[in-house]
Amino acid sequence: VIAALYTPDTDVQSLATPVIRLFGLATLWKSLFVSIGAIFRGTGRTKFSSAVTSAAYWAISFPLFLFFGFVLNWGFFWMWVGICVGSLAVLPIYAHALYYMDFQVLIDEQRQRNA
Repeated sequence: VIAALYTPDTDVQSLATPVIRLFGLATLWKSLFVSIGAIFRGTGRTKFSSAVTSAAYWAISFPLFLFFGFVLNWGFFWMWVGICVGSLAVLPIYAHALYYMDFQVLIDEQRQRNA
């Protein structure tokens, strides 16, 4: 139904519909990934969040995208699965770092900066 809003071509709609469903599912973990990443950026840990995100996309997402799409020739849907796997891989790394983050140290650092 959503794809039909953008094109009357039924071939394009049949390609787009499973990818739209995948994006709907990926939004669940992507929202957590983005929220936790915002915590890191807000606490001044921008290098960490940038490094993890960049590594996930360049070391996981992009190679899987190429492998699924061009080596295995699995098609459009699986190319996007490769992209989504990279963002899913970030979540446990972020969650682990967030769990061990010492918020009292962050508060003390902020007080020193604002003194």
